[in-house]
Amino acid sequence: MNFCECGCIEEVKGRFVQGHNFRVQERNTPEVRAKISKALKGKPHSDEHNRKVGEANKVATKRYFESAENRASLSTKMKKVWEENPNMEWSRQNLLYYNNLRKWRLVASGHKGKKHSEEWKMEKSEKMKEMWTDKEYKAKKSTEMKELWKNKEYSRKVMARREKSTIETDLEQLLLAWELPYIFVGNGQYKIGSMNPDFVSTDGSKKVIEAMGEFFHPPEDEPTRIMKMRSYGFSCLVLWGSDIGGDKKTLLSRVKEFHYANI
Repeated sequence: MNFCECGCIEEVKGRFVQGHNFRVQERNTPEVRAKISKALKGKPHSDEHNRKVGEANKVATKRYFESAENRASLSTKMKKVWEENPNMEWSRQNLLYYNNLRKWRLVASGHKGKKHSEEWKMEKSEKMKEMWTDKEYKAKKSTEMKELWKNKEYSRKVMARREKSTIETDLEQLLLAWELPYIFVGNGQYKIGSMNPDFVSTDGSKKVIEAMGEFFHPPEDEPTRIMKMRSYGFSCLVLWGSDIGGDKKTLLSRVKEFHYANI
């Protein structure tokens, strides 16, 4: 099914109803377009009209993007817009966020209500593990997620529904038992630059404690985190899962030494 490209919403076999191609030429001036826009502004349309317009737009959009030349032209124009308007960075982040959100919802809708077998789950898990061994794939996903986390709405929603890990829960209970002035903020409540620490001091001493699991964090994450926090004027103590699950006297001594240093 094709619709006349002049915008009249008439069904045709080719591109235009006979004689309507001149309408496109006549409309291709700012004055005429402004006049048409003013005449149509606020005019109610029937559901049938809106349906036909939607179908016509889909056909026109598909035809436009089928051309490699059109795609390249649009890409060049958008790159120029981003370069000339650095303040539009938030728009780029929002675009990435909502594009990914649409993909995730589409995937989720296909699985909604389905019960997958253990065999299917294991097969899916093995495929994902294999994908993550590809360095190129890891680098690509890492770049995408870094851009995505710059979006405040995305990071707020994700962190708000984040549950405490086992080591975070254990450390929180120990800090309460030791009566040390720290509160858990790892669910996005508190940001230092783009970083969200696990625990922050409540006595104004500008100290944070990070609980890192060995499975998710390589050793080099510790000095990197400490240096980043220092650049914002915060002292940072990194405690690994083995530290929190180990000897409690040694752990208490480390935390107290960190907290009361330079106070």
